[in-house]
Amino acid sequence: MGAVHPETLILNRQTLQSLLTMSEVNQAVEDAFLAYGNGHWGVPAKIIFSQEQYDGDFGAMPAYCHKPEYIAIKWGGVHNRNPQIGLPTTLTQIILSDPQTAWPLAIADGAWITEMRTGAAVVYRAYHMARERGLGQVIGLQ
Repeated sequence: MGAVHPETLILNRQTLQSLLTMSEVNQAVEDAFLAYGNGHWGVPAKIIFSQEQYDGDFGAMPAYCHKPEYIAIKWGGVHNRNPQIGLPTTLTQIILSDPQTAWPLAIADGAWITEMRTGAAVVYRAYHMARERGLGQVIGLQ
């Protein structure tokens, strides 16, 4: 009898937008920064494959979190000619796997997650810089 595997969730941009609020993304980014600062993350160097023939590159960006335990990889690339054929310049996917079995739990639109994470990270850092240095200094008034 074969092993029973859970279903792998496929989360496209529209599904992610319907499931997550910006407030939840902000909290997830704050939790991730705290976990990283507490040594709960393992983040090896990016692996980049140049694809000069396509005016682009492909990258693999793995990460492992010890608490809570999970493993993920952001996989995708930047292809500067994509807009000429109606595609975004950057296309990425995030694959979340069970660290005990390597079973892919979810495959998600990496571009949307990156966009949201980037915005949340800027807000998080600006908030903490303003608390440390004063708002005027952070926005360049001092």
